[in-house]
Amino acid sequence: MSDSSPNHSLLINESLRQRFEASWAAGTPEPLSGCLPGTDTSEFLPTLEELVHIQLEFAWKTHVVDGERPVLVQDLLTEFPVLGDDEVLRRLLRQEFHCREQAGDAPSEDDYRESFPDLDLDQLTTPPGETVGPKASDDTATESTPDDQATLPLPGAASPVSVTDNVTLNAPVLATPRADDQTMATS
Repeated sequence: MSDSSPNHSLLINESLRQRFEASWAAGTPEPLSGCLPGTDTSEFLPTLEELVHIQLEFAWKTHVVDGERPVLVQDLLTEFPVLGDDEVLRRLLRQEFHCREQAGDAPSEDDYRESFPDLDLDQLTTPPGETVGPKASDDTATESTPDDQATLPLPGAASPVSVTDNVTLNAPVLATPRADDQTMATS
């Protein structure tokens, strides 16, 4: 799961998570509802979200192209409306999109945007776990910055004018004691 909150993963009921994952790994998946803590506990939503991530990954990895489609996140919202929290839903949809892609299902960004028009899905196609940040095309390092002498010139560009830094050049250098034969012998 990819929640950046350090306490989020601490709230997951680990024994239930392990039981659920083991059931999927054994090929006899338990239902989500059978592996959840009480709805009135602080573990409920983090554990539910983690179990849905596990279910999505296993279900889509074992999905046969002409077989029954795995349950979609949108369908789980009926049984578990708490998954409709914007941040949780965004993470789950990213996971689902990625798992479907890996399974060769060719999900459509437009379908997701149509199903969830009020949700910001700009990062939908970014695989879970990848850092979401500026794109390479947004990189300002492609522009030469003459005021910044620390910036290396772009390949093929003229080298910047050499700047002498008298403070650094004139700084005192501390001498280190020379190693003598006795010091070398004991090392």
